Amino acid sequence: MKFIHKFKYIIVLFAFVTLSACAVSEDFTSMENSGNLITSDSLIHDWGDINIQGGDVSHIFTFTNDGDESLYLKGAATSCMCTTAVYHLPNGKSSTVFGMHNNPTDWSAEIKPGENFEVEATFDPMAHGPDAVGVIQRSVTLATSDPDQANLELKVGGEVLYEEDFNNKN
Repeated sequence: MKFIHKFKYIIVLFAFVTLSACAVSEDFTSMENSGNLITSDSLIHDWGDINIQGGDVSHIFTFTNDGDESLYLKGAATSCMCTTAVYHLPNGKSSTVFGMHNNPTDWSAEIKPGENFEVEATFDPMAHGPDAVGVIQRSVTLATSDPDQANLELKVGGEVLYEEDFNNKN
């Protein structure tokens, strides 16, 4: 009987993980044309040493719609609750905050040809508690209408240090 209970738990967990992963992958296949997402920046950012008591750290990734058609953004998701992402749009507005769970499914934005937008990735070093030190690697997955980059992954990382170690090293 315990085996059946554990098996049901594993099935439910697998279904939850699968649905969560699909939450960002909006279906843009019905679109005939889409803009092209490009960046002159790297899709990877290393903060280096991070003071656990130093507050959140952020990095801004900049993108351009290099295509002849509009590019559509449909959300984002992060790999951990300690990390969030926000789109900064060409009209000066910002998206809602996207995280690991409970992201809005009704948010979208149109980026016209030649327009730029930014994605701000933020990491909270205290999110896992005052002893959560060590190397971190997190990701932000963007959902776009670009058929070649429908689920574009941005990576951020660094090494979280106790405040004393951070001060001694820096």
